[in-house]
Amino acid sequence: MKQIKLTHILGVLILLAVLAYAFNTPKVSDSVPVSVAPVEAETPVDNRIQDVQDLAKANGFNPSMRIVKAILTASDQYGIDAMQLTAIGIIETGLGKYAVTRKNSNGTHDRGVFQINTVNAPKCVEYNLDSPEGSALCAAKLLSEIKAKRKDYLGVYHSKTHSKKVAYMQKVSQVLASTSDKE
Repeated sequence: MKQIKLTHILGVLILLAVLAYAFNTPKVSDSVPVSVAPVEAETPVDNRIQDVQDLAKANGFNPSMRIVKAILTASDQYGIDAMQLTAIGIIETGLGKYAVTRKNSNGTHDRGVFQINTVNAPKCVEYNLDSPEGSALCAAKLLSEIKAKRKDYLGVYHSKTHSKKVAYMQKVSQVLASTSDKE
């Protein structure tokens, strides 16, 4: 019986506390206007452009603004890190400097800035793989699909063969580390 009364009393006290808070809390209309600073994006676009250009420059390349913007657009659309996408573009074609269609030993072809393989081309029929924009969007799309399933997505982008995948991941790491080497 004492437990029930104690529980009842605690419940009533909690209810009274809630009501007191509700009636004593200042209303929005009673408050003094407060200026709120605008929320900034995680990384402003201008800084991202500069970051892509700096990574390219650190690796001996000077990409066109078209390629830089293609990378940033693809990065945003598919949630892929722009620096990782840039590193892949550097490795594959020097961000377009050496972009040619290449025939592989297995009979497939790689094309565009990000060297999209003909095996993967059907996954990107909505993109012109010969344009920087289409190549970047397709690369980001493929990376996001791989990333959803595998932690080693950067290596798998290049090959599923273990030794080739590991070697590619090392190349990506070296390219990404190059900007910190220059600072």
